[in-house]
Amino acid sequence: MRIGEVSDLSGVSVRMLRHYDRTGLLSPSQRTSTDYRDYSPADLGRLFRIEALRPLGLTLAEVGDALDDPTMDAATVLDRLRQETRDRIHAEQELLAHLTEVSDTGPATWEDALRVTAMLTALREGSSRQRQAAALQATAFPTQDQQPVAALVASYLEEPDENAAGALRWALVRAGEDAVPALTAHADGPEKVQRRIVETLAGIDGEESTAALKRFLHDAPEIAAPATLALARRSVHTTELISALVRMVAAGTRDTDAADALGRITTEHVPPEPVITALLAAAENAPTPVRLRIVQALGDLPDAGTALGRFTADPDPTIARTAGYLLDR
Repeated sequence: MRIGEVSDLSGVSVRMLRHYDRTGLLSPSQRTSTDYRDYSPADLGRLFRIEALRPLGLTLAEVGDALDDPTMDAATVLDRLRQETRDRIHAEQELLAHLTEVSDTGPATWEDALRVTAMLTALREGSSRQRQAAALQATAFPTQDQQPVAALVASYLEEPDENAAGALRWALVRAGEDAVPALTAHADGPEKVQRRIVETLAGIDGEESTAALKRFLHDAPEIAAPATLALARRSVHTTELISALVRMVAAGTRDTDAADALGRITTEHVPPEPVITALLAAAENAPTPVRLRIVQALGDLPDAGTALGRFTADPDPTIARTAGYLLDR
C-alpha cells in the first residue's frame, strides 16, 4: 500500500508518516521496485495502535517502547501521565486566574496592565515590606475599581505582619463595597480571618457591608462583638442587634461598649422599653456579676427608674448600692 493510500485511509498526513519512518516508529515493511514506501496490512495495524496511544500524552519514543516491549509497566506510565496532566492543568488554571485578575481591573493601556501585574507579584511573592508598599501604592490606580481586590483580600487575610496588614486593610476600605464580595467569600474561615474581615467591613459604609456584618452577629463572641458594635454605630437598630448587645452585656464581652451603644440607641433612635425588657429578662436568675453589669447598663438608659428600683432590694449589697446610686443621680 503506497504512502498516499495509507494517509487517506488512516487520516495521518503523509508528512507525519514520513516522520514516523525517519524515527523508526513505523517503517514500511518493504519498498517497491521504484523505491516507494510499501505498507503491509501489519504496518497499517501498527499505525492504528500508534494513533490510539498518542492521545494519552506519550512521546513518540514511549509509544514505540509500549508497542515493542510487552513487559513495559503500563500502569506506572499512565499514572505518571496523569500526574503530569494534573500539573499542566493546575499551571494553566493559575495562568487563567492571573489573566482574569488583570483583565477584571479593566486596564485601558499596557501601563495599567503592568501596574496591576507588579502589584500582584508583590502581594504574592514579595516580603511583608513589599506587600505593605503595594497596598500604599494603590492610590496610583486611576480608579478604585482598577485595584486587584481579590488579591488584596487574599494577601490581607494571610499577612503575618501587622503593619502590612494595616496597609492592606486601608486599601480595601478605600476600595469600598467592591471589596465586600471578596471578603465575605472567606467568612467561614478561622477566627483570625473572620476578625480581620469584620475589622475591614466595619470601615466600609454601605448596604452590602452592613448585610455582611449581620451574618457575624451569632458567631463566637470575639467575632460577634466587633460586628455588633460596628452595626450599632450605623442606622441599624433591629431587635436582633439589640439582643446581640444585651448578650454582650450579660456575657461581659466588651460590656461597657455594648451598654454605651444601648444608651445611645435608646436616646436617639428607639424607645427604651424593649431594651429594658430584654435586659431584665437576661438578669432573671442570673449570677451576681451578670446582674451587676445589667444594672450598670440600665443606668445608661432613659426611663429605666422602675427597672433599677427592682434591684435596690437585690440580695447582693453591691448590686443594691449600685442601683440606688444610679437612681439618685
